[in-house]
Amino acid sequence: NLKIARCMPNMCAKIKKSSSLLYYDKKKFNKQEVILIKNITNSFGSFFYIKEELFDEMTIISGCLPAFFALFNNVVYL
Repeated sequence: NLKIARCMPNMCAKIKKSSSLLYYDKKKFNKQEVILIKNITNSFGSFFYIKEELFDEMTIISGCLPAFFALFNNVVYL
């Protein structure tokens, strides 16, 4: 009965502009714990709550895509 919250911020967390993925089992956490989870996640940007089964696929998109576009931007505009 572990309580696990999963969050995947992206590189924009460094400047507090991350669009992070968030999953936690809503049945296992009480209201105060959910508030704490959301406060921590909001401290480095915003978050999107997703289903656990989508977490791995969405991690690829949200974690890698901003970095890819930044690299692409550097190559095109240099």
